[in-house]
Amino acid sequence: MERLTRGGPIGGPPVPGLEDLDGQELDGLVFCGKAYDVFDEIRASPDGIRELRLLTSDRAKKVIEEILPLATYVQARYRVGVRLYVRWRGGNQPFDAEVRWEGDGVKHLGIPERGHIEITTAVAANEHLAREHLHNEGGSFSAAGTTRDRKTGRTVSVPTVFSNSWHGDLVRLIEATIAKKAQKSYPANTSLIVLWRPGVSVILDEDWEPIVAALVAALRPTECQFREVVLVEENCSRLATVYQPGACIVHDTDQPDSADPSQSGGVGEVT
Repeated sequence: MERLTRGGPIGGPPVPGLEDLDGQELDGLVFCGKAYDVFDEIRASPDGIRELRLLTSDRAKKVIEEILPLATYVQARYRVGVRLYVRWRGGNQPFDAEVRWEGDGVKHLGIPERGHIEITTAVAANEHLAREHLHNEGGSFSAAGTTRDRKTGRTVSVPTVFSNSWHGDLVRLIEATIAKKAQKSYPANTSLIVLWRPGVSVILDEDWEPIVAALVAALRPTECQFREVVLVEENCSRLATVYQPGACIVHDTDQPDSADPSQSGGVGEVT
């Protein structure tokens, strides 16, 4: 099968520190290994934890907001009979990665052999202040309870009580992020990965699952041009497909009706 388009980043030279990833076509699992190597390298460098928490460099921002969510997606899709090859690009183009699928399952199941991936972030207001407070003070409450004192310039974080509308607020945040992306033009067979940064320290299963279900019920083909929309939790420990045209809704304990192994079991599955 023909490889992805050769050459470096479309929008310019590689992002400094990410030369082993930027513009390179890699087997999906090799990409994941290199992604985790870069994260470890940054973390072990002088002031590396600050760089990752506060996203003080272009490489840290790309790793946290694009490369690690893409690695999570690749690990969820890569399996027997379905291999992924990805080329992440740090430049300026109407997508963040190119993907090529290989294996007996690809043609048999009608998976597009080539596609693109766009990666975006649904982030709560003041989430950056919560990260700053965490780094400077050793701990932080939610983003909703974190502000900056205008007189001192220091961050202040206080406990916040969430109402019963909290789930709805989070769903609307994610929906607005998807809707904004859906207004732009993308190549055919583009998947959208949404990195969700809700601004709280822990998302429990009883929060994650109803939010995923609400998104599955809300997204409609007439409002969404993407081949699929995938939600990735902030620490990349959970992933769920919340939109896929023509797919059925399944639960994490159900067997999916969709035979497409690229879809992590189908819409609504929690991984």
